[in-house]
Amino acid sequence: MKKSIILILFFIVSNSVIFAQGANMHEMEVMVGGGPNMFFCDIGDGGLGPVGFIAARYYVNDNFMARLNLAFTIGIDTDEGTTNFERDYSFNTPILESSVLVDYFFYRSDFIGRQGKNGLVLNVPKLGLYAFTGAGAIFFNPSPEAGKNNHDFDDNYSKISMVVPFGLGMQYGIDKKWAVSFEVGRRFTPSDYLDGFSSEGSTKNDMYYFALISVNYKFKPFL
Repeated sequence: MKKSIILILFFIVSNSVIFAQGANMHEMEVMVGGGPNMFFCDIGDGGLGPVGFIAARYYVNDNFMARLNLAFTIGIDTDEGTTNFERDYSFNTPILESSVLVDYFFYRSDFIGRQGKNGLVLNVPKLGLYAFTGAGAIFFNPSPEAGKNNHDFDDNYSKISMVVPFGLGMQYGIDKKWAVSFEVGRRFTPSDYLDGFSSEGSTKNDMYYFALISVNYKFKPFL
């Protein structure tokens, strides 16, 4: 099942990128931003940490955009305040995430109309709503701690894992070149060691969420 999902995502992303390469006069967009994350692992119960990211988007057409995404985040959580408080574990995990995404704009509002320098009216959507999905890889290096308990954590696992992001976002156009975006995304992984620990009763792999705000700059790379 997982292999089928991976192949489908790869097919969607690959075809979007190929189609973009054959399009003429399309624009690109650089996104820079950040926000909070939330990790759900075997240690803790939804810890918050920081995220920073940079991305490059390519307009395939009015509805589809291909995106290269690079994010750095730190997962932080503790057993304090959870049902496992007596265990007293905690972790700190820096993660570098690299992914290829497809953004689909399923709604665009009325347009901004204003007079440009050459006398033409510049039409830019005020608001756009989009969904995104894709695939990528994460590189992580967890540092679990046992608190007052004496416990040796197993380090026999891969610190590289696939990641499948998906979520929703909205973008507000300020003018022809500048926009701001907000998006919330969930990240699935096949790893149960993002926190450096897998409990005996664990039945689900680790996952995390991003809530991101960005400033976007649009330009034409090919004149």
